[in-house]
Parts: sequence; structure tokens; C-alpha cells
Amino acid sequence: MNSLERARLRPVTNLEYGISSLHCWIRVFEAILRISYRLPFKKWTARTPEQKKVKEVTTAQVQRRVFTTMSLGVDQPCPGGSGNSNDGNTARTAFQQPELFSAATGVDVELIRRLHVILQAVRCCLPLCGEKLSAFCSETAELYVRLYSWYPMTPTLHRLLMHSAALVEHCLLPIGMMSEEASEARHRDVRLYRLQRARRDSRLNTMADVFGRLSVFRSSAATPSSAALARQPGGTPDHTAAGHCWLRRRRFWLSR
Repeated sequence: MNSLERARLRPVTNLEYGISSLHCWIRVFEAILRISYRLPFKKWTARTPEQKKVKEVTTAQVQRRVFTTMSLGVDQPCPGGSGNSNDGNTARTAFQQPELFSAATGVDVELIRRLHVILQAVRCCLPLCGEKLSAFCSETAELYVRLYSWYPMTPTLHRLLMHSAALVEHCLLPIGMMSEEASEARHRDVRLYRLQRARRDSRLNTMADVFGRLSVFRSSAATPSSAALARQPGGTPDHTAAGHCWLRRRRFWLSR
């Protein structure tokens, strides 16, 4: 992962899968934490008993400093066993304060600033210049290898630094519009529709009902209502066949 020349020469054939811009924040945040835990012995894994003990002590110290300086609990198990405290809000808060994050972890502050800029770029909903992004990512990758060559890049960090510019060029829309944040925000609705508003006789019917209800509420948000049209200057309610078809579909799914 840290051989930049070999990575640049290797052909990339999976650009159609895009990049998970929401989870990139969490994975890069965790990569910085993993580096800070291993700074005393500078090995990507603790093999000897002494290294394991040093890593355990350093982990506790870093977690304590992050909580003291930034009021963030990192790598703490959540109640009920549902993951840990490293979520998107924690990662964004840490990257927004690079000086404090660097002081708490011991990782280079310039690297943290650059990673923050790239993470903001891949969730931007405006067009980006691929050449400038590629140059900035290459400089950041070289800085990472120069400082922490002993710790291989994680797959997410490698994809972010080496291929984010190519992904920007490959996407038809700005890369921020391809984020999974919209689907993540509707998990609660999907669970509600599946449990209370969908047929249970087959998985196919269950999924059809869930997607149908999601499409209805998406259409209602994107389609102006008759009252809204009537309030506009010169606006008239939609009495076309398409409007009646949409109303019938909405009433059908809401009545289920």
C-alpha cells in the first residue's frame, strides 16, 4: 500500500463502485488513532510482549488525552454491543480541530489538515478540478509515506489518496451527490415500513412495498403540491394525467 510508484502503475478497474464518503471520515479517523497507538515502537503490529504492553499503555493515554482536550470518547464500546463510539460526528469534530487532534494523538498536524481537506472534497456537491485534486492527494500520500512508512495505508486511505481524483472524473455528477448519507438517514423509515407497512407473505412483496412507500414520499418531497402551485404567481394546480396518476399512486400506498 505504501509503494506509490507501483500503485500509480497498477490499472484501476473498479471505479464504478465509487467511494463511501460518509464512512471515509470514520476509517481515516481510526487510521490516525491506530498510528498514534504504535508511535512508541513504530511497527504496524505489536508482536513481542513488551510491544503489546507499550501499545496498551499508549492506547489508554491517547484515549485519555483525546477525551480531556476534545471531549471525545474514542474506541469505547457502545452499550448493547452495537459497535463503538467512533462515528461520523466524532470524526468530523476531531478533524475540525487539527491542532488539538494532533496534540492528543502525536500525529503530524499538516497530515491531519490535508486529510481533512480531501475528506471535505469527496463529499462536496459542486464540480471539482480533477488535476488539482490529484496533485494535492499525491503530495499528501508522499507526506504520509515519508512520516509513517512503517504503517501500511488502510484500504480506505489508499483509495482516498490514490484514486479519489479518478473517481471524480468518472462520476457523471459531483462526487458528493453519490454519497450514501441519504440512504443512511432513512434506515429508521425503512425499518418502520418493513415492520408495519409491508406484506409478510414473501420477501419479494416485502421489498416491493418498502420501495413503493419510499418512492411515494420521495415523490411528495420533489413534486410541488397543488396548494404550493396555487400560491405562486400565475401558478395553477396540476390537473394533468401525470398529476392524477401520481395522486392515485400516493393514495394507494398510504392506504396500505
